[in-house]
Amino acid sequence: MNIATNVAALMFFIPTGNVLYLIALPMAVFNILGALTGTWLAVRKGVPFVRALFLVLLVMLISKLSYDLLLKI
Repeated sequence: MNIATNVAALMFFIPTGNVLYLIALPMAVFNILGALTGTWLAVRKGVPFVRALFLVLLVMLISKLSYDLLLKI
């Protein structure tokens, strides 16, 4: 389903000239590399690693959102 929406978006945005290729192409490449790396780590290290990483990232996200909401003026 996601690939269908991506293709539809590209069919709309490319002809209208709204794609910044110098930004989009490296983003696509690193998105794929990140997905492959994450999959490799999850398979190699297992559930405990994924759970710990998830909790660390969740705490970081909550901390940043709290900072932005409560302390940043």
